Amino acid sequence: MDSNLNSQLDKPSTSATSTPPSPSALAQELMALRQEHRDLQNQLKVQEEYLRYLWTGMDKVRRYIFWNYVGTVVKLVIIVVPLLALYFFAAPMIKQAFQSWQALQSNLNSVNSTINIDSILNTVQELKK
Repeated sequence: MDSNLNSQLDKPSTSATSTPPSPSALAQELMALRQEHRDLQNQLKVQEEYLRYLWTGMDKVRRYIFWNYVGTVVKLVIIVVPLLALYFFAAPMIKQAFQSWQALQSNLNSVNSTINIDSILNTVQELKK
């Protein structure tokens, strides 16, 4: 700001007569520059407060995103780990149960094939007579 004032003071006046500006005009110009300087400082303070407010909001958002990520990882662990354990530990048991079921079905099929329903019906009719 002071350099602006000095540069303005160093400029030659453009009027036809080169009369130096009056002291009151210089004083008014200096006061206007000081007021502008105060206004800029006030604006800077307001902007700093606003930046602090934004920074705290951004910090809250950053923490929310972090904990959301942690929650997602925990949910995946809670779901995926039991599924993997089920696959590795229960798969042999399921395979064994399936083999037992197949053996039972083959036994039932062999029993059904040996039993002839016609012979049973004939035997029942003979007993009735």
